[in-house]
Amino acid sequence: MGKQRILFVSGSQKAAEEFAEFLTVSIGAVVDIQTSAADVSEMLARKTPPQYDCCVLNIPLADEFGNRTAVQLAQRTKSQILVLSPREHDAQLRAKLQSHGVMILQKPIGKQALLMAIQLTECVQIRIENVALQSELTLQEKLSEMKLIQRAKLVLISRLGLTEPQAQRHLEKQAMNLRITKREVAMNVLNLYED
Repeated sequence: MGKQRILFVSGSQKAAEEFAEFLTVSIGAVVDIQTSAADVSEMLARKTPPQYDCCVLNIPLADEFGNRTAVQLAQRTKSQILVLSPREHDAQLRAKLQSHGVMILQKPIGKQALLMAIQLTECVQIRIENVALQSELTLQEKLSEMKLIQRAKLVLISRLGLTEPQAQRHLEKQAMNLRITKREVAMNVLNLYED
C-alpha cells in the first residue's frame, strides 16, 4: 500500500505535531494536521477533498466536541476513523459513533498503542477492499452467466420454436442429464446453433 496518508485533527496543535512526527518517523506516514471542526468541514467541502487512509480525532476539538466531525468524516470519506476520547465520554461516544464505523480509543493513549490501532485500521481497509473486489468479480460472473443463458434461450426459441419456459426447462434438463452447469449447456447451445 505505499505511504499511509493520515489526517490528525486535534484542538491541541502541540499534541498533533508530536503524534505527526512520531507517525512520520515510525511508519513513514504522510500526516496532515487540522485543529478545528470548521477546518475539517472546509476541507471536505472542496471539489476534490484530499483522501486519507486514516483520520484520527483527538477530542475535544477547539470549536466542537468532535462527534459531529467524526460522523462527517465517516459519511464523506472512505477513511478509517479513530477517535481519541476522554475516559468519561467513552460510553456515550461509543453509542453515537460505532454505528458509523468509528473506532473509539480511551485517552490517555500511548504512541505505540495509537500506532498499533492505525496499523489495524490499515489491515481492515485492505480486507474491505479485497472483499469488495471479490464481490464485484462474483457479480460480474453471475451477470455474464445470466446473459449467456438468456442468449441460449433466445436461440432455442428462434431455432426450435420453443416458448421461453420450454427453453428454460430444456437448459435445466440438459444440465441435469449431462451433469454440467447451465452455463456449459448454454455455451453448447450457442456453439451448435450460432455458427
